[in-house]
Formats: sequence, C-alpha cells, structure tokens
Amino acid sequence: MSVTQSLTLTQSSQNVANNTSAVRILWTSTQAGQSFNNYTRTAKYFVSVNGGAEAEYNVSYTLPKGTTKTILDTTLTVNHKTDGTGSIKVRTWMDTDISAGVVEQTKTLTLTTIPRATTPVLSTTNAEMGSQIAISMPRASSSFTHDLAYSFNGGSYTNIVTGVGTAYNWTIPILAEQLPNGVSGQITIRCTTKSGSTVIGTKTVSLTARLPSNVTPDITSITITEAVSGIAEQFGAYVQNKSRLSVVVKSGGASGSTITNVQTTIMGKKYTGASITSDILTVSGTVTVAVQVTDSRGRISPEWTRNVTVLAYSEPRIYDFDAYRVDESGNTDTSGDYLALRYKYEAPAMDGGNVVTKSIEYKTASSSSFTSLVTSSDKTSEDVLERPTSPTFPTDNSYILRLTVTDYFGASARREVEIPTGDVILDINASGKGIAFRKVSERNGVEMGTDMFDEYGQVISNGMARYTGSGPTNGIDANTTLDRCVVTDYNSPGSTFSYIETVFYGDKTEQSNRAQFALPYTVDKSLYLRTFYNGGWADWLEAPVKVDSGTSGIWTYVKWSDKTVELWGVYSIANTDCSTALGNMYRTALLSPTAFPFSVASPKLVASYESNGSGAFLWPTGTTSTTKPPTYYLVRPTTGTLNGKIVMHVVGTVSNTSGGGTSPGAGGT
Repeated sequence: MSVTQSLTLTQSSQNVANNTSAVRILWTSTQAGQSFNNYTRTAKYFVSVNGGAEAEYNVSYTLPKGTTKTILDTTLTVNHKTDGTGSIKVRTWMDTDISAGVVEQTKTLTLTTIPRATTPVLSTTNAEMGSQIAISMPRASSSFTHDLAYSFNGGSYTNIVTGVGTAYNWTIPILAEQLPNGVSGQITIRCTTKSGSTVIGTKTVSLTARLPSNVTPDITSITITEAVSGIAEQFGAYVQNKSRLSVVVKSGGASGSTITNVQTTIMGKKYTGASITSDILTVSGTVTVAVQVTDSRGRISPEWTRNVTVLAYSEPRIYDFDAYRVDESGNTDTSGDYLALRYKYEAPAMDGGNVVTKSIEYKTASSSSFTSLVTSSDKTSEDVLERPTSPTFPTDNSYILRLTVTDYFGASARREVEIPTGDVILDINASGKGIAFRKVSERNGVEMGTDMFDEYGQVISNGMARYTGSGPTNGIDANTTLDRCVVTDYNSPGSTFSYIETVFYGDKTEQSNRAQFALPYTVDKSLYLRTFYNGGWADWLEAPVKVDSGTSGIWTYVKWSDKTVELWGVYSIANTDCSTALGNMYRTALLSPTAFPFSVASPKLVASYESNGSGAFLWPTGTTSTTKPPTYYLVRPTTGTLNGKIVMHVVGTVSNTSGGGTSPGAGGT
C-alpha cells in the first residue's frame, strides 16, 4: 500500500518583448492498494522565482483509491531577470492523513535565457579614420531600438545616433588631434537597447582606427642660400668645389603632432636639423636638395626637392709658354736684344664672375727677384704671340721668364722658361775663371750652349728627353734607340706618346741586352716595362697606376689607368620601420641608394648590411645598372626599427679622359 506523487515543471512559451516565460506546474498523486483518502483536504505549494522569496498557495484535494489524481495543473507567467535569465523553484507539501503521512517534493527549472541587449556586429575591426563601416544590430525583438555612441582610447562617449533598428552606416571621424604621438587608437562603440523608453541593456564592441596615410607633417618653406661669404655677390651662382649650401627648413606637424626630425639630402649625404650647412659642392651642373621631416607619430612628409645650378670650376691652366730672342723688327735672332713671348692659358669664365690676373715677370739667371713685364686682368683665356718693345734683354745675360695666372679664388698656375745668352762660339768670363761654348759666359766654370755627345755618338741630355716627331717617319724608334731618354710613339706601348728610358748592360748597341721603362706622356696612362734579351724584345708589361680619386656624396672612388674603377659607398639607415608583411617575414619600405657619381660599365657590386641594433638581411629587388645600385628591402623575422648602413663595393670600367694621342709638339713638354 503506497502513495506516489509526481511534480513536473515545463517551460511552454516565452514573450521576448515582455521578458517572461510561461511555465506549467503539474502535480499528481497515485494511490495503490488500500491507500486512499476520500475526504477533501488542503495541500500547499510554494513558488520561488529567480531565487526570490517563496509565495505560498493552497490547493484542495482527495486521494481516491486505486487512481492517479491530478492535484495541481496550472501555468504561471514567470518574469526573467533584466539580463534575460530566469528560474523557478516549486515545492509541494501534503499531509495525506493516512499511512503515507506527509509527502513533499521540490523541483527547479532553469528557463531559457531571453536575448535582451543587442550586441552590435561591425563590418571590420580595423579601419581608417574617415572611412565608413557598417554596424549591424541583430535585435531580439522587432520593437527594440538602439542608441549608438563611441569613445576613443578610453575617453568619454560621444553620441553617434539614436533610435535606429537593425543597421547603421557610420563614418569614423578623424581623431588626429587625440593622437599626437601615434597613428592608431581604440574606438569603443556602445549600443544601448531600448524597448520604448525602457533601457533593456548595453553592449560594447571595439575596433582599431588608423589615421589616414595622408595625415603627414608639412614643409611650409625652404630657404637655400650661399654659405660661403662673397661667392653669391661675385658670381650670382653656386660654384663647384667652393660653395656650401645653407638650408633653412620651416615645417609643422599635422593635426596635433610635432616635428621630431628634419633631414636634408645633398649629393647623397644626409644632414639633420632645421638649419644646416652642407659640405663643399664637388660637382657642377644640377644639384638636388631633398628635404623630408618626421613628426611625433613617426610619419614622414612627402619629399620636397629643389634643384640648384652649380657653375663648373677648375683652376687656371697654362698650356704653352715659350720665349725666344728677336731683333728690333721682331725677327728670330739668337743674338737679338728683344723677346717674343708665346703663351696660352685658360680659366673658366663662370658667367663673367671669375676675375683672372695674368702676370709675366723676368729676372736674370743670377738674380734673386723678378721684375714685372706684362700684367692684365681682363681676360680668362688667351692664346697669343707678343713682342714687347721694352725693355731690352742684352745678350750678355740669360734670363728666366715666369708666367703666373691667378683666378678670383687665389688659385694659380705658373710656368717658367729660360732665355739663353747671345750665340757665340766661345766666350771667356771676365773673371778669367769661366769659359762658355756657343753662349756668353755667365759664371765661373764651363758652360755649354749646344749639344755634347758621348763616346757612342749619343747626346748627353742631362736628363732631357729627346723628341723628333711622330710615327715611323719622324719619330724615334723605341726598338733601336740608343738615347737614355726619348719621347716617342713609335714602338711605344699602344703606339701612344711615352717617355721611354733605356738602361743598357755591358755595351750600348742595338744588340745589347737592355731594359726599357715607359712612363705616360699624359697623366692617365699606365706604367710599362719590357726587356731586350738574346736578340729579341719581350712584350710591354702594363702596371696600372691610380689616375684619379675622390668623393662624391656617399661614394668614394679610385680610377686606374687601365680603365678599371672601384667605388665604395655607405648608405645610412636611420630609424627605418620594418613592419610590412612579406610571407612569414617583415620588410622595410623600398631603399634606393644614391646613384654612382659617373657611369660604370660592367659593374660588379657586393653589398652588405651593418646593423647598429636590430639585425636584418638585404633583399635586392633588381640588378646593378651602369648608373646606380639596385634597390633593396631590409628583411627580418619580426617587426622593428632599423639603424645601420648598407656598405657597397663596386668594380667596373670607366672611360678616362685620355691624352694618349697628344704629342709634345701639340701640348708642350
């Protein structure tokens, strides 16, 4: 004999708008055997919602024999919490007044959460300020509306829109003023869900907002002037190897940023500061001044460039200076008391600014000081034959004449020639201690005014090279000459004019074993040597020499006489960002080292990166051309800021300015 009871709680429906659920409570009792009570009695049940206090209810019942009796079957409307969650607990109590005694049951039902506050969904979580994003609001009820607001980097909220339904397109404002030292920040969007005027709840989402790439610092003005006193006033232009540039940069940050660095690049060299003075301008023609500024955000302004024109400058050159005796009528006369002067010089006119002074002076061979003969300052070049009518130059003395050409900068070229005494067969010095042949005696001792010959019939040249002309017809044959030193292009290295010195062994004949050394007649030729042994000449062996060297921008170079050229370049890397994804690595922006200072044929380049901190490796994006190195990326496995330098070595060939075809007669000795 027994009484068995059952209590079930069932969620039958929900009202999203009202935030409620309908819950059915079913309480039954089953009597078996002789257990029953047909008297009407009162049972109790207790209801607790969302963990609150219990509410007590009464219900009348009977317990008929051998039946299952429904004690309670009711549906309650249960309010959920404001967050949409809910629960209900029901406890029953019955005193059966029979052998079963008091029967109690307790059941708890957790209700399905009702969506309340809408969580907004963004079309992107990383966007540029000024761009538009879509905000979706999947609301739980069609009656819900939403108010949207945003805050930036944890600041106060600013209203976006009120009373919208399921979607809104929002243009992100430019918030640069709140980012003086950065390029991105965090925007928090707050979505407040309402049912009418009742606030259902609030949800937030975040996105990263990037400052537009065009928000960069600005260069407002750049002033370029001559830094070397006097040059601008004299030439009205910049002058190669003399001028320095004074560069003053005015700039400003963008929307709240401040300027942290000003960089000016001139001839490949980088200068830092708002006011700089460059190194001396070593090139002529067009020189580019490039300026960029960096602000507190690390943003770099577009490069601002200006070209300045640099006048070519070179020091004065004397190509020819000669003097000889003439008679009063100007005719050549070795016993004449007058002089003829032949000279050719040149200095750059430089738009008329170069003031060039020509001075010809003379003195007797024994005098210690010079006397002025001809002076002028109205020409930058001359090629003249001049016969001064005074003073006279008596034949008893030999004279030294000196031509000096000086330019505005004080650079000068100088050349001297000697005028012999008058031509006589023999003259005895008045002291009785000197004798001269083919000239007037000017000192104690023996003087010669003509050639002397050695035992082999060769002129005793006293270090002077003999020259007779060019080629097989007029030139001296280097293969057969017995002279100590000659100037010739016949059987010389490359058939170009050379000083050739011959050293004999044992005897001085065309069959003697001997060695020859050939020195270039012009400055850009190699040295050569060869030997004559057992009746035959060996080939000329070239020994290249350095013919030019210098520095231009980032490049230092050496040119060799065999047309080989070597260049060494150092391209500085300063505060360079390496954060652009490249597969699983990161790269910098494209790096473009400065062009070579001149064209290099068949260049072979070796480059490496030397770091002052974070390491990286070079990634060339092209090949070396005749005018410049390839461009590069610096690549590393993690992001970083790079400081260091790209070191380059280039070997190639270059055309030297050659005077190999110039003869002594054309260019002078």
